[in-house]
Amino acid sequence: MLEGYLERNRGTAFEMVISKSELYKTLYSTILGELTKQEIPKNYPRNASNMETQAFYTPISEESRKLSEEQAKNKADKDMEIFLNELNKINGFENFNIVVQE
Repeated sequence: MLEGYLERNRGTAFEMVISKSELYKTLYSTILGELTKQEIPKNYPRNASNMETQAFYTPISEESRKLSEEQAKNKADKDMEIFLNELNKINGFENFNIVVQE
């Protein structure tokens, strides 16, 4: 889809600047959020005080948290590699320039 658009619009030049560190932070935090996501119980008191709602919170153990962080790091590394490879493919077009900052 993008290839066809760039072929049709050869006169238009595109430049994109991507921060590698910000992209990695976004990927990592999104993946970690998905891994540590907790379901809201059916009988959760939505309008209750903070003290009442704490009883419904399931604490995450340190071991489980470290495992989730390691899984998120591994998945973010893989996703980052795939994303950068795709950017290199797109960067091959003459009217499209992608700059990846560290």
